[in-house]
Amino acid sequence: MEKKHRLMIAGAFIIIVVSILAGITLLNSMTPRTETSWACPYHIGAEADGSDLLVMFVYDTRWEGSGHGPEDVASLRFTIISPEGESHSFETADLPLDERQRYEGVLTQSDEVIIVLTYRDGTSQVVYQNVPEKR
Repeated sequence: MEKKHRLMIAGAFIIIVVSILAGITLLNSMTPRTETSWACPYHIGAEADGSDLLVMFVYDTRWEGSGHGPEDVASLRFTIISPEGESHSFETADLPLDERQRYEGVLTQSDEVIIVLTYRDGTSQVVYQNVPEKR
């Protein structure tokens, strides 16, 4: 009788552990592979149009006064990584806020794009790291 009792407890424990792991896996799979940091004052949209990269930033006004507003951005650094692992970068001071900006001829095939914002206070933040959707 005692052996049955131990086996039932062990079985229940295994079922609970498997259920917890399944729940974590489900939650993780439902979480979008975001294009922006959870602590980012911008929503970033990026699309590939042939070899052109289209990018737009929308400022989340809930972040006003945080020191990371549009006026606090010193530069944008784009790093383009090809599927073969080759990379090239370019930098601009223009933040394409609320309108699409076209960067011509910077993409090939299925390149990964990394966008880093550098603020005037010297801090920087990766705000996008993904393969842009094709238009």
